Amino acid sequence: MEEKIFNLLEKMYNEMNEMRKDIQNNTQRMDKLETDLTQKMDNLQNNIVRLENDLTPKIKALFDGYIQKTDMLHRIEDKVDHLTKRVEKQEVEIKVIKSIN
Repeated sequence: MEEKIFNLLEKMYNEMNEMRKDIQNNTQRMDKLETDLTQKMDNLQNNIVRLENDLTPKIKALFDGYIQKTDMLHRIEDKVDHLTKRVEKQEVEIKVIKSIN
């Protein structure tokens, strides 16, 4: 009977050691995964900063171009309005001249 108990205890001890080793392996794997994840997060953050630094001047340049085009369109619209008024005035003058003759 004592031998059975001893064998059972020995078996339990071996299983506990196996479980401890599995836990240690899992802990090591988790540590490695955490390290890998931290490195990837750092790389991602660096890429985001690089993209922001690369895109910000380009976006500003595009916005400046947009403003310039808008200003140019306003100037053209003003000129067209002015020319339209002149044409209308000249049409009235032509009608007056024609009515006199």
